[in-house]
Amino acid sequence: MKVLARSYVWWPKLDSEIENLSFTTARACAQVGISKNSVISHTRPIFGKNFLIVVDAFSKWLELRLLKNTTSELVILCLRQIFSINGLPDIIVSDK
Repeated sequence: MKVLARSYVWWPKLDSEIENLSFTTARACAQVGISKNSVISHTRPIFGKNFLIVVDAFSKWLELRLLKNTTSELVILCLRQIFSINGLPDIIVSDK
């Protein structure tokens, strides 16, 4: 998350503020019983192209990846990229 933030903005103590925000958000989620979940949606081709759609269940943050093909290797690669930026989810839910 820090790398993603730094790619858009920077200010002194950015890293520590992100860590504090992350800790505060995680604690608030635990208090209200919200876990860190991702929902993965497999859809039919749109205009002849396949997409991988990943949505964070709590924040509703959407990650969309254009897929050259629908092999498990490519889907896993895309998920690794998404998780390296946003962190690992506790639970993954798929509509397939």
